[in-house]
Amino acid sequence: MKNLLQNKNPLGLFIILLVAFTSISFIGWVSFNKYYWFINTYMWCPSLAALSTLLIQKKDIRKAIKWDWGKHKYQLQSLIVPFAYTFLTYLFGYALGFGSFGNPDYLNNRLERMGLEPNYSWLIILLFGTIWGIFGVLYNMASSLGEEIGWRGFLLSKLLSKKNFILSTCIVGTLWAFWHFPLIYVNTMSFENIPWLAYFSFWIGLLGISFIFTYYFIKSKSIWTSVILHSSHNYFVGAYFGNLTIDNDLTDTYLGESGVLFAVISALFGLTFLILTRKMIAQVRIKES
Repeated sequence: MKNLLQNKNPLGLFIILLVAFTSISFIGWVSFNKYYWFINTYMWCPSLAALSTLLIQKKDIRKAIKWDWGKHKYQLQSLIVPFAYTFLTYLFGYALGFGSFGNPDYLNNRLERMGLEPNYSWLIILLFGTIWGIFGVLYNMASSLGEEIGWRGFLLSKLLSKKNFILSTCIVGTLWAFWHFPLIYVNTMSFENIPWLAYFSFWIGLLGISFIFTYYFIKSKSIWTSVILHSSHNYFVGAYFGNLTIDNDLTDTYLGESGVLFAVISALFGLTFLILTRKMIAQVRIKES
């Protein structure tokens, strides 16, 4: 314990605090059955663990976390990339019969609230994917920041200083996925007949997109690309395509964050960004030599 407190093992202290804060949040939800309170406190546990670690070990939080905004183009790309892999996931999903686009219940509800006729469904789809999408991403950034200060701002940064980017990304991606497992259980995202498949698919999916996060974190030297990636991912996977999809018996198995098809597409994107990161690091080493 003395080593943990004296800056000799910051990662160990981070994990201990993460488990402690997460357990308190989860126990609070089970005890009081307040899901909204639980989900908001839960999302900030990684950051609380990271910031507490830095404070305990007397580190300057302003220097320890990459707070600089970075170049605008990386932030814009961070907004678009999650839409791209989610779009491809659902496009192939619709083509393969795992669901269909244009949920009439959701569209009619939105049209009614806006006082529009049914033939304006295209307007809802367009607004939901553009203007509302931007506001949705901005709204989600609060909870995304709560995670990303911990996952990328602290943990990935520490690991990259000691290990290669592939191992570092796999460690962060695996911890990130496993930390979400209680949420999968609470949200009953798992499948009734094969619950292990939901957890496995979710792990592979997050492991894949973790390489996207690593690429932009290194490229931009900013935590904000990770925050925007995370927020955009949550919006387009959960809110946009999730709400606009007409479900069938196969939808839960193949689409969404714990879906098999999402895991496959995410893994392919992850492999692409792994290659891009390797080339980027090689180019930096050539310039430095």
